[in-house]
Amino acid sequence: MEKARAIQVLSVLAQGMDPDSERTLPDYGPYNALETIRALHVAISNLIPFVTEGRRIPDNYGAAALEAAEREQMEEARRKSHQAWVEEFPEMDDKQLQLFEALKQWRNKQAKEENVPGYLVFSNATLSRVAHDYPDTMDALAKIKGIGEVKLARYSDALLDIVTEYMDLDDQE
Repeated sequence: MEKARAIQVLSVLAQGMDPDSERTLPDYGPYNALETIRALHVAISNLIPFVTEGRRIPDNYGAAALEAAEREQMEEARRKSHQAWVEEFPEMDDKQLQLFEALKQWRNKQAKEENVPGYLVFSNATLSRVAHDYPDTMDALAKIKGIGEVKLARYSDALLDIVTEYMDLDDQE
């Protein structure tokens, strides 16, 4: 395929159209997915200099361009995720940090028993809220972000026991 034709095909696909018939592709098709369209735009913008300058396109260039686009998107998602995590994680004093560590130990043990990753039991952000807020009732637990009906029913007794035990130890000191 000639370079100019390749760019034409990619450009038409990037517009959500069939390169042969130039009809709009169905919304549910893989070529009309937002990620595909973004990747095509990146590939086109990276290929155009090769065509206009008459340079040879390396055999693996398309894959490299897509990999670069994917890396960029993953890095952006990681930055957003980290920012959200920082915003959700409250500042804690030493006693709250000790409770947080105890909650993480319980969570890891529970996850091992259930044969699932720890974050599926509770995220660190949720456990930090528990450690920060010292909930002593089911209603107080239910108000914490990350504890829905299912997790409340499944884990509330254990969480309340840990918090109560910790508060009793704290009162004795």
